[in-house]
Amino acid sequence: MALLLLRQSFDPGAPYVGLVLHGDGRISLQYRQAAGGVTFRIGILQHGVGRFSLRRSGGRFTAWAGKDGRELRELAMVVLPMRDPLIAGIGVCARDAESLATAHFARVRVGPE
Repeated sequence: MALLLLRQSFDPGAPYVGLVLHGDGRISLQYRQAAGGVTFRIGILQHGVGRFSLRRSGGRFTAWAGKDGRELRELAMVVLPMRDPLIAGIGVCARDAESLATAHFARVRVGPE
């Protein structure tokens, strides 16, 4: 799976929000509201995604996705009490320790639109 991630800090239990593109094409918006809290997941039924975006406006975090060559659509949103500064990252993760995963990231942007 490939992911875009915004975290409050490097602490292991820190609040975060992540947009995850799974190997089978599903997307989920995952988040933790409070330090040490439970991780929640909003599953999104969207397949064939070629591009995706995680956007922030104040405490509102929105997942966007679209097929290559098409405009991105808003898919899900969550409001979280996260404050500046945030840590931004990208990542790749296999579903289990016996597997390998790859992802291709291009035109990655961090900052205001």
